[in-house]
Amino acid sequence: MSVDEQFYVVNFSEEAVIKGNKQFCCGDAALDRYVRDNNLKRQASRGNLKAILLLDSKDNLIGFITAKINQLNKECIPNNIFPYTLPPMVTVIQIPMIAIDNTKQKQGWGTELMREAFRYTLAAAEVLPDIKGISLDAVPDAVEYYKSFDFVSISDQLDHNGNMLMFLSIETLKLSTKVTAKEIAV
Repeated sequence: MSVDEQFYVVNFSEEAVIKGNKQFCCGDAALDRYVRDNNLKRQASRGNLKAILLLDSKDNLIGFITAKINQLNKECIPNNIFPYTLPPMVTVIQIPMIAIDNTKQKQGWGTELMREAFRYTLAAAEVLPDIKGISLDAVPDAVEYYKSFDFVSISDQLDHNGNMLMFLSIETLKLSTKVTAKEIAV
């Protein structure tokens, strides 16, 4: 899963060597603390979530994205997304966190991590066909970024944390030009 000569993307494993986590700074205090306190490694080691890491050639953490199986109440899904009636709870892949070190932001690395999360979601949906899509909580400044991947806002109002709940259906993801069939097979 090489990105280029300088950085590479890797799925977290318990044997993974993650360096530079004490210096990691993405500009979000909660995410920085999460990485610095080794919570990313601890939770990924327990199998609580899937972690995809962006590392430099010296194995220093440059960024990461996490994903886990979750459920949404069907009322959270806009009515026009599915042409059929949904069960009361809808299985999704939730993306709880994505972060890129401040020094590498706005260089396409977040997009590369999103593409990896899309690949993971499509592979998971092959095994668990009940997965209906991807959900995430977007900070207001990132809503337009996620819309560029065809996510839709579930509500016009921010939640109690000041975030916007967004959703991308598995059908839309399968048809997306953001991840081609060739890339999915990788």
